[in-house]
Amino acid sequence: SSEMYVNGEDEMQILEVLCVILATAGMFAIGFCCVGAVFVFLSRFYKRCFTDEGYLTFTLPVTSHQILLSGIMNTVLGMLVVMVAAVVGVGIIFGLFMTAIPQEILWADVWVSLKDVMTQILESLHKNAGEFIMLGLSGIFGAFACLMELMLAVTIGALIAKKHKIIATVAVYYGINLVLGMVSSFLAMTAVFSQDLSWLLGSTAMVSCVAAVGGYLLMHWLISRKLNLT
Repeated sequence: SSEMYVNGEDEMQILEVLCVILATAGMFAIGFCCVGAVFVFLSRFYKRCFTDEGYLTFTLPVTSHQILLSGIMNTVLGMLVVMVAAVVGVGIIFGLFMTAIPQEILWADVWVSLKDVMTQILESLHKNAGEFIMLGLSGIFGAFACLMELMLAVTIGALIAKKHKIIATVAVYYGINLVLGMVSSFLAMTAVFSQDLSWLLGSTAMVSCVAAVGGYLLMHWLISRKLNLT
């Protein structure tokens, strides 16, 4: 009986290791799918505007703004779907992990702990509403700024490079990030000296907003004035 007990413990440990490996692989797969989705959407934008398909796209009875905004909206909606699918995938992995490995958990205690945590979060939100609002705006503007950086890099790379457009796109993207990184570093250093978190969040949101709007306007100007479709 002792040997059977030991064998049972060994099998349980092997099962736990396998579950951890599979869960880790699943998380990496979800991450790769999210990154792959970004490349797919950027590839669609490139094909729509800078290949033979672009000749047809820009002959449609619509303005350049409408073409760009439709591409941006399609990308944003597609990424939202991917993000929702990623969250669902993480939830499924967590559920399978909890089901596969026996857990000695008192769910009543877990629920009480969750209620305490939620209460503390709500109190923190109430006390620091302004900071959380600025943090949310900074995140939203930052996401749009990142999207505009990628699309602008694709646009500039497609226009300046006869060959090796991917290399040109990557180089332009890193150049844009270098400039914005220097600005962000300056803001962070200023916030450290001033010890004002609200100012840091507000200035970061403003920089992201300017980067997003400026990136869009520059991309529209390049497509309208520099793109040769004749």
